[in-house]
Amino acid sequence: RPSYQSHLNRALLYREASKQGGPDARALADQAFDQFTEALRLNPKGDVALSRRGNLYFSRGQYELALGDYDKALAVNPDEVWTLDNRGAVHGARGEADLAYADFARALQLDPTHAGIYKNRAKTLFGEKRFEDAIVDGRKFLMFEPNDTEALNLVANSQLQLGQYEASIATLDQAIRLSPKGL
Repeated sequence: RPSYQSHLNRALLYREASKQGGPDARALADQAFDQFTEALRLNPKGDVALSRRGNLYFSRGQYELALGDYDKALAVNPDEVWTLDNRGAVHGARGEADLAYADFARALQLDPTHAGIYKNRAKTLFGEKRFEDAIVDGRKFLMFEPNDTEALNLVANSQLQLGQYEASIATLDQAIRLSPKGL
């Protein structure tokens, strides 16, 4: 009889395989979703399954459902940095900057070396047209992940918005060198 852990492990495997892209990526993500849901049927308080299913909802633009899963996961494990970061990213995507910043601040209190927080906060700052702050956080993230073209583009676009044309071009040149087939 399959256990929560068996379904969770299978879901994690399908999710990782779906991130590789290709023609089967959506089907693999759907299988991951089904396995997370089955794991949660067996253990409704499985915070890892809740958080990871929330990530799938988020990637599909289903923000309310993502927030529901993140809230449930944080009710079980309130100090889970990844979940706080991801919930903050959803709030940022929804234009709920105050809620996003609260989640990012709590996550950074728990783990200031968690790189993703800086990138997600930079996206929220950019969305609020706080370009200087977006550059600061984008650069903090790039200290951990210097080859991340999405973060480089975020910094370059922030520089562009501030009229820092030469800096923006230099940052974009770096991104292009890392991803010559297109950004």
